[in-house]
Amino acid sequence: MGKTRIYIESSSLIHEPFYTGIPLVNANFARTLLKNNDIVVVFFEKGFINDTELLSKCVHLNSHDPLKNIPLKEIRVGKLWNDRKVAKRSICFYPNMRYGMGRFFGVETQMVHDMTPLLFPEFHIKDTVKAHKRSYRKELAISDFIVCNSNATRNDLLKYYPNYHDKSFVSYLGPMNCNLNKEKLSHLFFDNIEPYLLMVGTLEPRKNHNLVFQMLFNHLEIIDKYKIVIVGRNGWGSRVNELNLFMSKLNQHHQSRILHLDYVTENEKAVLFQNAAMSLYPSLYEGFGLPVIESLQFGVPVVASNCSSLPEVGGSVAEYCDPNNADSLYQAIRRIEIRLNEDGAKYKQRCREQSEKFSWKAFTNTIINESISLLESRI
Repeated sequence: MGKTRIYIESSSLIHEPFYTGIPLVNANFARTLLKNNDIVVVFFEKGFINDTELLSKCVHLNSHDPLKNIPLKEIRVGKLWNDRKVAKRSICFYPNMRYGMGRFFGVETQMVHDMTPLLFPEFHIKDTVKAHKRSYRKELAISDFIVCNSNATRNDLLKYYPNYHDKSFVSYLGPMNCNLNKEKLSHLFFDNIEPYLLMVGTLEPRKNHNLVFQMLFNHLEIIDKYKIVIVGRNGWGSRVNELNLFMSKLNQHHQSRILHLDYVTENEKAVLFQNAAMSLYPSLYEGFGLPVIESLQFGVPVVASNCSSLPEVGGSVAEYCDPNNADSLYQAIRRIEIRLNEDGAKYKQRCREQSEKFSWKAFTNTIINESISLLESRI
């Protein structure tokens, strides 16, 4: 067949930061393919071919900053329709929804990150719920493959759409892909690193920050022992107000030991994970749970909720809590402290080994191998 042509829907790469969610998945998928000399990568969005060199630069830099001062019309270097003949002999990967695209390519794979718009519509704005319902019902139906990021996500998908059983499969995401340097944390929040608990995630209902606030208020000795670092942009719902309300209940000393950081770079996030005593991820539901694997890759123990995909990712090295019980979270923190005291070096190594079970190369290869096999059968 010669070189395989892979089209990647790239809206998220152009318009969103790379540090989380769909653009992060898209960037790592593209980065892996760009290293393969047997594959030609083509970026597109909304019916336009995008500048491959420019998008590749963004992917390698792990940032869409190179695009910020470039008009969209200059990023679009051609019309997708002009590729219609070669597209029929090619593969396409949609990292999220199709955004109105019908069938166009030889083999098409669409990704489902979670089923929260159906399971927990209260966690989303109405337009998001409406768009995802349409995608599940119409867009997934015309895809050749549906890739899910965990068995939990696939099981949730099949509860609503059992007819997608034969064309859906699981491909796990990978840990953070960045080159650490010796960047100091002083510009972020303090000069002398002391033990801190790290929580990474947008302040929105599903991430369940309020459980952490309840636990800390009930056990102020945790704040005395650890600083608390919350990383994530302000989202929607009442969660931002909950943080402000929690802070208002604390004395000045305890307030000074809690820090909320909005946007941080991938490298800063890596350094924050690397230096944390442990991380907390008591989410009410996750399709995968990237912060869990990102924490473990640095040998940093994590407390996660005992629901959805999180036990798949954390395995036996994570400690789990009931996402509706603040005391359960407190007890999980104490269990990690015991494991660290008993044999911290061995425990941290087990955390790293758990993260090594996941990789972006494996994620990408699973999708591409399935797609190439089907494409070859059709040509």
